[in-house]
Formats: sequence, structure tokens, C-alpha cells
Amino acid sequence: MKKTAVYLLLFLLIIELILPGVVPLKSAYDSRMNYTVVKDNPANIDVVLDQIKHQIDSQNIKDYVIILGDSVAHSGPGPADESIGARLQEYYLLAGQKKAVFNLAMPAMQTGDIYTMILKLDEHGISTENLIINLIYAGFVERNPDPPVVFWLQKDLARLDPASYEQVTPQLTANGKIAREGPTQKLNRLITERLAIFRYKDFIKADLQHRFYELTDRQEENALGDPRPWYQKEGLQKLLASPEYQRGFAVKPFDMSQGNPQIFFLEKIIKHQQGKKTLVFMAPVNYELVPQVHDAGYQSNLQTVKDYFAVRQVAYIDFHGLVDQRLFSDHVHLIGPGYSLMAQRLGEESLAGENQL
Repeated sequence: MKKTAVYLLLFLLIIELILPGVVPLKSAYDSRMNYTVVKDNPANIDVVLDQIKHQIDSQNIKDYVIILGDSVAHSGPGPADESIGARLQEYYLLAGQKKAVFNLAMPAMQTGDIYTMILKLDEHGISTENLIINLIYAGFVERNPDPPVVFWLQKDLARLDPASYEQVTPQLTANGKIAREGPTQKLNRLITERLAIFRYKDFIKADLQHRFYELTDRQEENALGDPRPWYQKEGLQKLLASPEYQRGFAVKPFDMSQGNPQIFFLEKIIKHQQGKKTLVFMAPVNYELVPQVHDAGYQSNLQTVKDYFAVRQVAYIDFHGLVDQRLFSDHVHLIGPGYSLMAQRLGEESLAGENQL
């Protein structure tokens, strides 16, 4: 019986040591985080960061760019090889730059999540010396109470910056999104997030599923939605007319004080990035699907955001009006050529040497 226990412990130890090195990086990260795996368990983001850190160290990568943001930077609903991260990597290669690109954007990420991701990068020893951050107009709109300013990473924020977590607790409580853990849940989380056999199980499953689809010549389901251009989609305009979507394009003047959770976390990000290279971009919108863009209030809000970053000497690109409407997949997301255009512009700006905070 004792021998069996010893063998079992040795077996588990071997798995613990070798598993991180044998799980294919592609199952965790392929030009962007694997949304299908991460969306059901945000703790899997740490596995992605572990894998990226291993790649940086093993390949001695000195110069790299981190992309943070929501579904626009993640580049849904198209495939990974048409994402901003993949296209930006191509741009650097064609420009003769030996820069690696790691796209850690995630659909539905809010500014509080972006700030928390920066803290997590610090924790994992991944440099934030060169960041590209994606924002959207709706992020500045008054939250009443949705969406929560920290959507995915509340537990991480509570652990890494308790003071900031307490500051936004009223907003999280109002929309019922605050994270609460009992002793049993906490113990379970510590076990599942520390032991490799638990940490990598979702990625192993995803890799096996991917291999199954390849062997059977079947098409994997796109968890990010319909990648066709917007004008080929029926019912899209009716969907966007709902109050849920309309609220995100309100023309009421933005509150640019720290009473706005968006500004509260942007100030945190700017302070953290002092002396580092940071490029922020505002995602464009489809003018034909979002007529509010032509309203004077909307345009005034865009100028207010531009002025905000100018005062703080943060490099900023507003993509409103810079992307042809035929390159949209819906009201804010693009098709491949649209993301390629954005990646080229981001690449040009990032190499201009004018984005030092």
C-alpha cells in the first residue's frame, strides 16, 4: 500500500514537472488567447501567461509588444491569422523589425480588466515596456450600473490591488458582479490553479478536440460569431436598435473625472506606464449602423477623449472615420482587411518613437 502511494506521488510529481512543457503553446495561444478555453475559466489566463513567459525566456526574446483590450483588439469574429496581433507581427517582419507580438486582449474586457492584466504581467515577469491598448467609445459612457468596470478579473484585482478593488466595489455590487468566495471555494481554487494536472486540463481538452476536427476534416465552431461583412447579415440593424446596444453610443457629455470608473482605471494605467512606451487606440464604429456618430455630442466626446490623452502626453489614435464601412463585420468589429489596416497604422505609430509617456 505504501509503495502504491509512493508510485502515485512520483507519477503526479512527474506530471507536474513535464506537463507545462508538453502542452502545445497553440492550444493556449495562437496569435491571440484561446477565447473558447479562457471564457469559461478566467484562471486559465495565468496558464497563457506562463506559456508566453516560457517562450520569451527560452527564445531569449528581448523586444516585444503586448496588446491589451477587448474583442476589437482580440479581432473577432474572424480567425486568429487575420487578427490585429497576427497582422502587426507581419508588419514588423516586413519592416525588418525583430519585434514579437503577444495579443492578450479578450472579448468583453473592461478598462479595469486591462489594468489588472498589467498587474498580472508584472507578476509573471512579462515586461509592459511596450503596450498597445484598445478602448471603445462605450467604455466612457455612464454605467448604470452595467457593464461592470472589471468583468473577468475581479478576484485578481482584489488580490493584486485591494485598494482599487474596494474603490470600485459599489459599482460591482450594483450590477451583482462582485466576486465572493467562501473558504471551500477558496481552497478549491488554490488546488485547481496550482496543480498542473488541473491547470492544463482545459488546454489539453482543446488540443485533443482540435486534432479530432483535423483528422475528421470537420470545421470547428466559431465561438466569436459570424465573420461575414455586416451588409450580408440579416437582422443586424434590428438587433442594434435595442436599448442594450444604443446605450453604448449615448451622446451625453462624458464624465472625465475619476468618478467615472473608466477614468479611474485609465489614471492607474497611465501612472503604471510612466516612462514606458504606450499606445492607446479608440476602436472605430460603423457609421451606417451607428448614426449617433454624426451627432455633435458624439463628436464632442471623441474630442474630449483625444484631449485627455494629449494633456497626459500619451500616444493616441482614434480610428473613427479611418476604416471603410465595407470592412466592418458589425457595428464595431471588422473583417480581416479592416484589422490589417488597423495593424499597419498601429505598427507605423509604434515605430515612430513618439509614444514615450
